[in-house]
Amino acid sequence: KNQYARGCGVPDLNSAVAERFKKDTGLSVDPEREVTVTSGCTEATAATLLGLINPGDEVILFAPFYETYEGTLSMAGAKIKAITLRPPEFPIPLDELKSVVSKNTRAILMNTPHNPTGKMFTQNELDVIASLCRK
Repeated sequence: KNQYARGCGVPDLNSAVAERFKKDTGLSVDPEREVTVTSGCTEATAATLLGLINPGDEVILFAPFYETYEGTLSMAGAKIKAITLRPPEFPIPLDELKSVVSKNTRAILMNTPHNPTGKMFTQNELDVIASLCRK
């Protein structure tokens, strides 16, 4: 057949993803209602952000950041708070990060390795981010 696949994924693939998820985590998910397969990370990130972010929510990004984040967050009506990572090692300025988190912060959007710098976040940086997210 020559046609587009279903937007939410092919049933056999969704079932395989659900089985692998259960094997890896011990948690069961419904492949028809709780598994979505996308055509790439940009589509997955956009769908996630548009589903989670409300107008006026603040999202913290580490600059430089993947170019599509800004457009997607703009569509969601988010306020972007960018924190610049500086070469050569691109450390997160943790005091600055702590100071920009507010009651309106909905997310800290990051990936590791960081795109486009390739920086691997340290365990301490990840621990601080996790602590801020729990608050």
